[in-house]
Amino acid sequence: MPPEPWLTRQLKLFVVAEAVTLGLNWSVFQLLLRYLTGLAPELVSFLGTGLVFLIFAYPVRRLVIFKLPAPLVEPAPRD
Repeated sequence: MPPEPWLTRQLKLFVVAEAVTLGLNWSVFQLLLRYLTGLAPELVSFLGTGLVFLIFAYPVRRLVIFKLPAPLVEPAPRD
């Protein structure tokens, strides 16, 4: 039984987003290492990963990858 088309699309979006996130994590880490010379690399990595997650990864996951489809019908009003 083949997977649902929306699931295949979601998987592709997730893989692309994670690849971009990995590249951003590495780039931000390298950038921060140059400017935050007094901090241990572990702390710089933690800071960089947090920034990438807050600015890119979480919004992409929430708004693009795991966005819930619109309901097909309006729910009936409850009286």
